Amino acid sequence: IESDLRDALQLKQIDLFLQPIVALEDAEPIGFEALARWPRDDQLLTPTSFMPMLAEAGLTAELDLLIIEKALAAMPLLARPIPQRQMQVSMNLSGLLLEDDDQQQRLLTLIDDNPCPPGWGLQVEIVEDAFQVRTDLFERFLAALVERGVVIAIDDFGTGYSSLARLISLPIQMVKLDRAFVHNLDVPSDNGRTLLRTMIMMLKDLNLRITAEGVETEAQRQWLIAHNVTVAQGFLFQRPMPVSEAISLLETLNYRPRAMSVDQQQSNPMHQGFRLPFWGRRLFEHPDRPD
Repeated sequence: IESDLRDALQLKQIDLFLQPIVALEDAEPIGFEALARWPRDDQLLTPTSFMPMLAEAGLTAELDLLIIEKALAAMPLLARPIPQRQMQVSMNLSGLLLEDDDQQQRLLTLIDDNPCPPGWGLQVEIVEDAFQVRTDLFERFLAALVERGVVIAIDDFGTGYSSLARLISLPIQMVKLDRAFVHNLDVPSDNGRTLLRTMIMMLKDLNLRITAEGVETEAQRQWLIAHNVTVAQGFLFQRPMPVSEAISLLETLNYRPRAMSVDQQQSNPMHQGFRLPFWGRRLFEHPDRPD
């Protein structure tokens, strides 16, 4: 199996799947998370089944780079049905990539060589524990990503260890609440709700944006909305899908940029060489939507 996996990586036979990230209020897609799927023996394997083997073989960074390469190549195709729409693609980075200068340079080169379509941005997701080792190499890499307009997110927040000092001092802009906390909203005990409510309040006070992962029920969605979480992903909205299906989804939504007068364009900072960050552009387009 490991030999087949190495061959699949070398031949770029690991498929890119995309799961929509949506605005909770109206389930409107505002981006996608890039995910890996391995077609093998008439099955479509998820990373859960082969990631431990990749980690043991020291190949997780190679998988990251392959999925990121495919995601960057897919973005112009995704953007075609929704010209000028503000969207974001989020991608995972493994610990091995974060520790290897050569792999980091490969990622930065990929980003430089594949500019995002107008209105589209990149986000990288890093698990909490990776932020505990603060080397100069790691901090320079984060700074290089931020210089390129990439949003830094903590993935699976609440399952590892995060120092409040690191949340403040590092260029973290987004936190993804782990699906376990969202799942506990359906448990009769109020302990899970209390913990999640406290986490949300803390993150809001730190001016960090929040995405809830693993939303599967309408009750979970309503609770999150009531507690000012505005962005989520999960099976309640869409399952991960191939790129072709993601394109078809965007085509059916029939998105178009809003009409804007010449006077509005001249007063719009986005038309004066100033590029707001992704969440700022969302608020500029939808000033009545809380972040």
